[in-house]
This record gives sequence, structure tokens and C-alpha cells, in this order.
Amino acid sequence: MKPRLLLALSGTKQSLYASELAFKLAVKTEASVTAQHVIDTFTSWEFLKNDQPGLLKSDMYNQAYLNLKKSQKEIADELIATWQSFADRQEVEYKCFIDEGNPVKEICKRARKNDIVIVGHRQRLYDTNNEDPWHGVKYTVAEGLAHDCTTPVLIVQKPVLQLWKKVVMLETQDYKNEKFLEACQGMSAILGAKTVTKELEDISRNDNRALLVIPTRMVDSKRVSVLGEPAELLVRRLSLPAILLWPEESAYSIEKIDNNITQEVNYESSYSSR
Repeated sequence: MKPRLLLALSGTKQSLYASELAFKLAVKTEASVTAQHVIDTFTSWEFLKNDQPGLLKSDMYNQAYLNLKKSQKEIADELIATWQSFADRQEVEYKCFIDEGNPVKEICKRARKNDIVIVGHRQRLYDTNNEDPWHGVKYTVAEGLAHDCTTPVLIVQKPVLQLWKKVVMLETQDYKNEKFLEACQGMSAILGAKTVTKELEDISRNDNRALLVIPTRMVDSKRVSVLGEPAELLVRRLSLPAILLWPEESAYSIEKIDNNITQEVNYESSYSSR
């Protein structure tokens, strides 16, 4: 079977970079691309809801929510039409979906039937150390997927001009995993690249011709990288054009990526907003 790529689509330039990379991968691997845009009705409703009338009736809030939802749908339709025009110029098999709800949850649902999720990531501009702890939007979608998604997540924040010659899997003295290595080798074979393992001190000498793969695992209901830090913080400090986060659950549920042997995993999202 051909590899299946899920592209989490938004209107940002980082999502454009992710789209360009998805097409490069699809051409190289003969993969299919599923583009998914999620209308974030969850955050919209949390912002506008007025469940019980008080000083004002709920009608005004409900109408504001419906108006916002209508505008979101118009944006989604325009986004998909623009992306399809772009996709039609590529020689790839693709399909598109518009879903509604919590973006992280909805992407995770579709990710179960795909081999890799590709998502653009726009770093927040404000200083997260001085972040208002009551700020309503706590996480980007990419940060949420880094924690919740049990399918490998390719996070893109800068243009990837050419596909990688090497796949570099990060390991530590305390964590070496042959299953990850096998999975990486399967993906590398598709890309025509070679897999190597490196420890942290060697990563600084990595260049843009190598794709850095960072294994993650659940520890006490929190997903952490092999470096021991929360996966979402790793994404927040991302400096490379792209990295691939490889969840431990995925490595144990597939033999090789090119066999497309996947296993559905039930989850409960720990993220409540973007």
C-alpha cells in the first residue's frame, strides 16, 4: 500500500510550507495526501457562550457565535478552493475535508488512518516566560498534536527546499529503542535516505539535509521527548525548519512505515484550546 499523509491545513505561510513539503514527499513516495481544515468552533464557543441568562439573555451571544461560525465556514471554503487549485498542479492523489470542533482532537481522529501528520507551526511572538497564565489560547495546534497525537507528526515552520539525505534519530544514554530504529529505516528507504542515530551533543552539527526524528513517550499522562522535557515545549523552542516527532505507541504498532500497518489508539485530549 502507498503511504498516507495527513496535512493539517490552515491559511498561514507555515501551512503553505507544510503543503509544499507534503507534495514533495507525495511525489517521492507515491503517497496520497489528505488535506484537513478544522473550523475551530470549540474555542469560538468557549469565548462567546453564555449558558445561563444574567444581565443579558443568551440570544445575543448565540447569534454572535452563529455569525462567527458562518464567517469561519466562508474562510474554510476559500482556503480549500485555493489549496485545491495548488494541488491540481501537482501530480499527486489527494482529497480534502472540512471538520468542525477542537482542531487537535479532530486532527488526531483522522490521523489514526494515516502514516504521518504534517502540520505548519507558527511560533508565538511574545515571551512565553512572561506569558499571562490566564491567556485563553494556551497552545498552538502543533504543540497540541505534539502531546496528543499517536501518529508521527512532521512539524514544519520554515521552507524545506529539498528532501533529506539522512534521517537522524535522537537517542540518549538511557533510551535506545530498536523499534524506533526499524521504523525510521523503513521511512528512510522510501525517501532514498539513510538512517543514523545520534546523541544530543551531535545534533548541533546536523544540517538541513537531515531530518531530525525525536522519539516521544507517555510518562504519568504527560508526553515527553527522550530528553525528558514535555513534547510541546520542544515544539515551542523549535529552530530547525522541520522535525519529526515519533510517538512510542506508533513505533510499536507498525512493523515498517511502507507496509502501512497501523493501529487505532483511543485517547482523551488534554488540550482544550489552540
